[in-house]
Amino acid sequence: MVNEITVKGLFILQTLKILEDKFPTETKEIQEKLQLTNIQPLNEYPVRYQVDLEAAGVKLLFPNLGDEGYVEFGKLSFHSFASNLVGKILLTLAGKSIKTLLLSSPRFWGAMTKGLDIETKELSENAVSIRFHNNPYTMQGLKGLFMEGLQYFKINGTVEGKIFSQNDHEYIISWNKNTPVISIPEKE
Repeated sequence: MVNEITVKGLFILQTLKILEDKFPTETKEIQEKLQLTNIQPLNEYPVRYQVDLEAAGVKLLFPNLGDEGYVEFGKLSFHSFASNLVGKILLTLAGKSIKTLLLSSPRFWGAMTKGLDIETKELSENAVSIRFHNNPYTMQGLKGLFMEGLQYFKINGTVEGKIFSQNDHEYIISWNKNTPVISIPEKE
């Protein structure tokens, strides 16, 4: 039997915060409709709660962008992660190398979720593959998250996505060979 993928309540709450900042009334309605009114930060919840919330968020924040709306929402999600205490600690622990940071993806996701099957590979000096074998999130949403991560660290790079099946996605992340040492920005 396959265990259900779960996510910490903290990350559902962060997704709600992204929406509440711009659409408080609509967010309250979404929260009630999806039965997300009593989320506790340290408890684990089925990841479908967050996936459904993100879908509602894309419709609310980016109603005319289609799949590109998920890219934009992924970018917002990265900033939300990077600005909270857990995200700051995890990003700091990754060290000064973008390659080390990306190859550590299973540990990052493991701190936030349970049940994701993630495989990373070093493809070259300046490229990494991150493959989610059972990815409940949208391909475009995670692509936006990785794209914004590169921007956050001021790294000139690209993110290419490859779909093997509905929930089996790979991201090829590459960057300029002359990428400087990464550092956590003081202020966003």
